[in-house]
Amino acid sequence: MSLRMQCRLLDLVVPGVGTILAGGLLPGGVVLAVWALTLTGLAMSVPVFFVHPLRAMALAGVSWMALNGMLALGPIGNDDGHPPHWRPALAAALAWVMILAVGLGIGGRFFGFERVPGLGMFPGLLPNEVVLVARTRTVGRAPDRGELWLARRAGQVLVGRAAAFGGESLQLDGPTLRVGGAAVPTEALGEVRMATEVPVPAREHESLHVFTEQLGEMRHLAFFRKGVEVAPTEVAVPEGHLFLLADNRSTAEPFDSRQFGPVAAADLVGRVLHVVWSPGDGRPWPRGDRIGAWWP
Repeated sequence: MSLRMQCRLLDLVVPGVGTILAGGLLPGGVVLAVWALTLTGLAMSVPVFFVHPLRAMALAGVSWMALNGMLALGPIGNDDGHPPHWRPALAAALAWVMILAVGLGIGGRFFGFERVPGLGMFPGLLPNEVVLVARTRTVGRAPDRGELWLARRAGQVLVGRAAAFGGESLQLDGPTLRVGGAAVPTEALGEVRMATEVPVPAREHESLHVFTEQLGEMRHLAFFRKGVEVAPTEVAVPEGHLFLLADNRSTAEPFDSRQFGPVAAADLVGRVLHVVWSPGDGRPWPRGDRIGAWWP
């Protein structure tokens, strides 16, 4: 294979590196820098501007094709008789990796990815889905009542709504929730009908009823299976702690404060945003309709 062909193929992997290898330092360097900044910008646009993850991936694909089209229309660099420029190409590739690493590293201080445990948020969030989390330093405040937050306690991930805070009492008896002795307003909406197959046992979604619940300023959906008997929960939340309550009130796998107790403010990881990955239940591809889903 000729050097020209090798460089073109390398440009398909990382736009610009092949052109630099062939001697086109300026055009290859410009394209490589644009490609690195494009990837970093699109990655950050998902959490900051709430760009749909699939749309960001599509934009990355369009950028990749446009940059490679520009390189294909221009000269590749030196002729085949000249030795390849390995050092500048390697330096450019390393610089590209460093730009991405620095950009993603900075982003990682403010946003993160976490896997949803158990069935506490089903059917709003499915088990093992990966969600984007705005870290506590990014939110810049304590959770508002009703907001969906994620915490980590003794290595265990908890997901739930900020239902009660330090000094308050919480009682949960079936679908009925009381905070500070006052019943939380609800409105029954009927039985849930699953439009597609879901990766949970039938006992978790058969006869599953949905109702709205008003926690503070947040109005959200909650769920309870008809006929299920669940032991009542009654707890006084200690100062400096909060009670995270997931939306599925009848599951035996809530992975919230019902199972692990109130969490300290220091254990909060951040506010849950949208789904960035939904495993395909044994299939090699994800559930595309779930990517980008946001359960408010």
